[in-house]
Amino acid sequence: KYNGNALLSVIYDQWHYIQTTRPELYNHLADPGELHDLIGLEAKRARFLQGKLDELLEAAVRADRENPVARNQVLETLGYVGGSVDADFTFDQSKPDPKDMLSLHQEVLQIMLFAFEEKFEQAIQLSRNIVKKHPDIAEVYRLLSVVYMKLESYDEAIETIQRQLALQPDEVNALKLLFEAHFAKADYSQAMETINLLLEQDPRDIATQLNHARVHLRQGSYKQAVDL
Repeated sequence: KYNGNALLSVIYDQWHYIQTTRPELYNHLADPGELHDLIGLEAKRARFLQGKLDELLEAAVRADRENPVARNQVLETLGYVGGSVDADFTFDQSKPDPKDMLSLHQEVLQIMLFAFEEKFEQAIQLSRNIVKKHPDIAEVYRLLSVVYMKLESYDEAIETIQRQLALQPDEVNALKLLFEAHFAKADYSQAMETINLLLEQDPRDIATQLNHARVHLRQGSYKQAVDL
């Protein structure tokens, strides 16, 4: 969600190696709370375990090629499939360490709390503050667009959704919200354009088909609506 690095680990005997931007190594038997990072003292062991992790990932990639359905079932169990998290297991040393993203995560949770409590101005202000520091976090635009929709500020919602879509061009839920914003503004030509984008992704989606009919009804095209 926050463009941080992958967070992967392997346990081998008593050792727990965690690979990310700043790797960690723990003796999880002697230190079950994993309070003492030994990466600086056990660099050779860490490299060995990194090799073990690479072997596991290579095996996962092979399994993906041979049986992608089975891999998706595993990912579903882990809660990845269907969410907005990238589960491709890539590792990029230049990306932020997830440990450094915790404060950002807490701020995003605060936006959600403000929205739930209908403290919309606080939610907007906090979102804007985050965007100044992190303009490439799609999740913040998603939350902010929902707040604007609740306030019926449709122009602001559309602008915010478009910024999210610039980062996530195929995000279905963003496109569906964009449709609702155009529809609420009675901008039916833009609403229809959004419907067409959704139909390209999934022509059998029932909600999209119904929204397609809604646009035709509002435009007085009753036969087309009935046909749909």
